[in-house]
Amino acid sequence: MIEERDNTGQIMLNPDTAPPPQIEIGNIGFVDNVNTGQEWGRLYNWPEAMDPKVSPPGWHIPSIAEWDKLWKLMSKAAGYGDSCTNTTRVAQAFSNTTMWDPINPSLQGTDLLGFDGKPIGRYAFGGYEYRGRIYAMWTTESYKYLEISTYACYSPGYIYYYTYDIKCCIRCCRPASDLNGDSGVWVDPRDYKRYRWKKIGDLIWMVDHLDYAGTNYGAIYA
Repeated sequence: MIEERDNTGQIMLNPDTAPPPQIEIGNIGFVDNVNTGQEWGRLYNWPEAMDPKVSPPGWHIPSIAEWDKLWKLMSKAAGYGDSCTNTTRVAQAFSNTTMWDPINPSLQGTDLLGFDGKPIGRYAFGGYEYRGRIYAMWTTESYKYLEISTYACYSPGYIYYYTYDIKCCIRCCRPASDLNGDSGVWVDPRDYKRYRWKKIGDLIWMVDHLDYAGTNYGAIYA
């Protein structure tokens, strides 16, 4: 049986739909095989990210304004108000607590609001780089993304592009009224991948990086 969620966010069982063979049903969270992409997610170039078929039904890639709201909430949670100048503390507030390269153990994430940002790295300048040290997430503005490292998280108002040859991860969001409760698991009806979600402020945020391949979308960090 497959767990699915209706438009209220409730899990429903569908006994008539068989899962793809590589998907393990009944294990909320990540599957262990990193090669599926599900643990870390996929990296997408800009045209792929903007393809309307990539975001799951009901979800969308955040605008810079939506990222800015989240950035301010993280800054407040870290104890610095709306305009935090301590970007390291904001980066830690966004980030997973265990998956960082332990170059400096004091710079592990604190994940204050449950966003669970994972340092998947990125693809730039013709190669994969910085796994365990950074992650970059697309906005809806042309080739601009929010980049977070163990050392800094810049306000979305200061997002720039470094190169057109870049692949970033995708975190989707949707209005807070769309799903019941404060957190849960949502199943993508296209491929039955499971994504955790959490209500933060007036938005629901996916707290896993997107792992949708479709016909040929995205790349797994190589």
